[in-house]
Amino acid sequence: MNLLNLDFKNSSKAKILTRSSVSPCYESSFEDEELKTIEDLKISDGTLTTTFLSKLSTLMQHFSNLTKRVTDPNSKILICGDLNSGKSSFVNKLLNLKNIDGQCITSPIDQLPLTSIFIEFRHYNFNYLNKKPEIHAILKKTEVDADNNLLNIVENYDCMDPETYTTFELNKLEELVSDESTKNNYSLLVAYVNEDSNIQKDQSLLKNGVVDCSVIDSPGLNVDDFVTNDIFSKQETIDLIIFIINAENQLTLSGKDFINTAKAEKNFIFFIINKFDQIRDKERCSKLIMNQVQELTPLTYKQHDDFVHCVSSREDDSPGNSPHGNGDDSIKNNSKPDVDFDKLRNSIKNFVVLKKSKNKLLPSQTFLNNLLRDLYFLTDSNIKIYNNRIQIVTDKIKKIRPEIDSISNTNVDVNKKIDYLIDNVIDSGYDFVKNAINGSLDDVTLPEYKGITNVYDYILENLECMNDKIEQSVIQSELYGKQITINAVSQIYDLNNIPENDRPIFDHDMMFNSRTKNQSNTNEPSLFKDINVWFELTDLFEPSWEGFVNFLVNGGSIVNDSLTGEKKTNDSENMSLFTKIFSQFEFLYKNPALIFNSRIPTLALYSLGGSKIINNLMVYGSSMLTWNSITNIATTLLATSGCLVGAYLINDLPRALPYNLISKYRETLKDIDYSHIQAIRVTKDIRRILKIPQLELITKNNLKLFNIKEKEKNWQTILKKLNNNVAFLNEYQKEVVNEQQKLMEIVLELD
Repeated sequence: MNLLNLDFKNSSKAKILTRSSVSPCYESSFEDEELKTIEDLKISDGTLTTTFLSKLSTLMQHFSNLTKRVTDPNSKILICGDLNSGKSSFVNKLLNLKNIDGQCITSPIDQLPLTSIFIEFRHYNFNYLNKKPEIHAILKKTEVDADNNLLNIVENYDCMDPETYTTFELNKLEELVSDESTKNNYSLLVAYVNEDSNIQKDQSLLKNGVVDCSVIDSPGLNVDDFVTNDIFSKQETIDLIIFIINAENQLTLSGKDFINTAKAEKNFIFFIINKFDQIRDKERCSKLIMNQVQELTPLTYKQHDDFVHCVSSREDDSPGNSPHGNGDDSIKNNSKPDVDFDKLRNSIKNFVVLKKSKNKLLPSQTFLNNLLRDLYFLTDSNIKIYNNRIQIVTDKIKKIRPEIDSISNTNVDVNKKIDYLIDNVIDSGYDFVKNAINGSLDDVTLPEYKGITNVYDYILENLECMNDKIEQSVIQSELYGKQITINAVSQIYDLNNIPENDRPIFDHDMMFNSRTKNQSNTNEPSLFKDINVWFELTDLFEPSWEGFVNFLVNGGSIVNDSLTGEKKTNDSENMSLFTKIFSQFEFLYKNPALIFNSRIPTLALYSLGGSKIINNLMVYGSSMLTWNSITNIATTLLATSGCLVGAYLINDLPRALPYNLISKYRETLKDIDYSHIQAIRVTKDIRRILKIPQLELITKNNLKLFNIKEKEKNWQTILKKLNNNVAFLNEYQKEVVNEQQKLMEIVLELD
């Protein structure tokens, strides 16, 4: 980096380089775990960014100053060097100044640090107001001179406006410089002078009609940090730098710093080696200095015949040994011809006047070229950094995508398993409830029959018994539903590997509480609000041939005919009446003793008069076939049959009543689809409970998936911004290359 290197200086001899042309540009650390937002992808931290922007602002001001310098037809020559290197003596010798009376005017020698101030020498013809040699001390204004920029100072100076300066006689120059208050009150001393009349116009530097110049005598570089930095800030306003080197000290650290800063835009610098005649080993001294020049500014070294000059001093007649001298080592200033100094003067004049492209356009071209090179290097470095970061972010996204797919597939798989589990539980609960209610009346424990006088109580007891049986089947179904729900909730959490401690407490007693609430609000159980079974007189009778024959045979049921009728086979249901009667008599035939133990003989004897009827039949058998006899016998048989039927119905009441009530209950349950309604109610509550852990796990899994998708989205946003940055840098780099090509197409005449 030639211009954009960021230097943090705490003194003139010590500095911390964060980025320089000799130190590599290391990539910034890019820790993945610290990368949360695009803010973490900044090129540098806040301090470095602020410093860099400040550097750019300085360069833009520098560029503006260069523009003004190029458009200015005049030139400025800066004489600089370390303290006590002979700068002021060189100025005196170079200009050979005279005052209005023709007396020799010299720049003050041996400037003290406390009185260091810049002195600019101009031809008095440019003093447009008074047109005479004099000194204009430019007043210091805090708001203008806060940055101590020489260009700003000069811009605020107007020789036609006496309010911007204080006028002094020319012979007061040394007194002003020696006065400690001068530096506090004034920013710059502009000395309007006249050159020696013996110097021809075409040899004059201050006024030659082609390129008029002003010469600036500066304080020593190593006076203090402030003065050194102040000189650095003035270089863009200077067309030519003449650097005075003390042959005894060679180039010091402060001098090298100055040259390194100046070479950013000035390829050529004049080097004046003073006191060279006092060096014993001149060849070694010259070699050492030339090596330093070659290292610092190669182009100057290539043309060292024009830009590097050795000047001798003569103590016998130098101003330093004159009665009015002040001790500064000086360059010879006598009447004898000095071939080396004349050569130096011609080189300076040729460079400033004849080779204007070198002192005007070339520094600007060099500055622009260095700036564009720095921008290219900076852009290229950042492109590499961003490409590296793009690769990191891309790898991150590639790693996240399979994780997202895995979580998504796992969530889908778990949800399917949970849905399958819930469906199985619901199906199981539904089937159990329906079977339990439908089979609740299959095995009913009937109340005890206490005789015909207690028939009403027997009827109520049967109704209550059947209601209790149905209710118990519903309660049993709910208990089963709670149990399978408890097991299903545990299985759902097991599918997601949720620890026991992290599982919410499941209160299964809260299930089916809607029925309990409804039941507590009414005197009638809510289960039976829709079951309307009413007793009818016909429910007391349910005659059948099988029952009647059983009654005749043994007063009980011979055929295994249960109350529910569920145990009859399909074959027995399809039997004809004759077949059923025949089967009963066949049973009696195989068990003849039952005839004598049955009620038939007794009833026959009581009904027909016992043996009298038998005797009449045996004695008067044929006469018994008359109509009257038949009528009497039929009447007797009918009466006997009626008594038998009545006795059978009364005897069959304990069986017929439950049978009929059970049948009516079954028909009612079937008509209102009671088992289905209760199964739906129970399974609906089961599904409601199971949906709670399912939704909880779905929410938890979706949140996990959402978080990782947000992470991917964040990386995608970062990647997009990185790609935009790279696209911008690539486009900017192309513009830099185009500008460089345009700049290089401008060929300056350097010879």
